[in-house]
Order: sequence, then structure tokens, then C-alpha cells
Amino acid sequence: MQKNEIEVPAAVKLTVGKHWQQRLPGQGAAGYQWFHEIEGPNNLVEISITPITPPMQPASGGEPPDAGSFDECLDILPLRPGAITLHLSQKRSWELDKAPLRQYQINITIHDH
Repeated sequence: MQKNEIEVPAAVKLTVGKHWQQRLPGQGAAGYQWFHEIEGPNNLVEISITPITPPMQPASGGEPPDAGSFDECLDILPLRPGAITLHLSQKRSWELDKAPLRQYQINITIHDH
């Protein structure tokens, strides 16, 4: 695991209609994006991945703002009961021959209310 690496669970149990969120490490400033693939029925969940921007802070005359990458938020909305495996990979879209910078696999079980 890399320094300051975020832990992503290997398995989660979710409930239909209740969002589940997970922080993912960001590297957008270096050109990396998160991509996802679903193994199993693709109509069980809605998935979005969006940057987590820090709150605006007033200028204090201190250090300049960090120009680095923001972490990202994986948001999963379970739509119906079932089971899938979510494959996440962080890579540059133009580097087709290179291995992803990071990869995660999450086994997801969805239960009804």
C-alpha cells in the first residue's frame, strides 16, 4: 500500500435505495481518471465518481493553495437486490498499454429494505 493510501473494502453489503460512498485517491492533476466495470447484472446499481473539493478558506497570507489532485468520491445507489463485483481502475485514458496506477475490486451484495 502506498503512503497515505486509502483503504477500500473488498466486500460490502448494501440496502436498496441507500447510497454508499467511498473515498478514492485522486491523481487528476497527473492525468489519471477512475474507470469502473461491473461484473454481473448492470441494472442493480447507479454509479458515479466525482472529485471531492476542499472547502474554500479565506486567504491568510500563509502558504499558497495546494495545486495537487483532489481525492474522488465513489457513490453507489443500489436499485434492486442481487450481487455484483465492481472493478475500479485508475489510469490515463491514452495509456492503453500501461497497467493502471491503482486497481480495486469490491464484491457487492444488495438486500431489499
